[in-house]
Amino acid sequence: PAPGLGLDHVFTLSVPSMWRDTPAPYGPLFLWIGRGISRLTGENIVEAVLFHRLVVLLGVGMIVWATPRLARRCG
Repeated sequence: PAPGLGLDHVFTLSVPSMWRDTPAPYGPLFLWIGRGISRLTGENIVEAVLFHRLVVLLGVGMIVWATPRLARRCG
């Protein structure tokens, strides 16, 4: 995040220097969702974390919904 935000930005300071210039290991959908969360929350880290956790809870809910259906299908 250093090139885009600057070295003194709160988000840059929360990332260890050895990881600041590495590419993200996440897929495009996750990065797209993260970009949307960043636009919604601005520089509020607490809100950003809460939104990310909401996305995770939605994913867990989809797993809970899908698992019994997959189990029935697969016997």
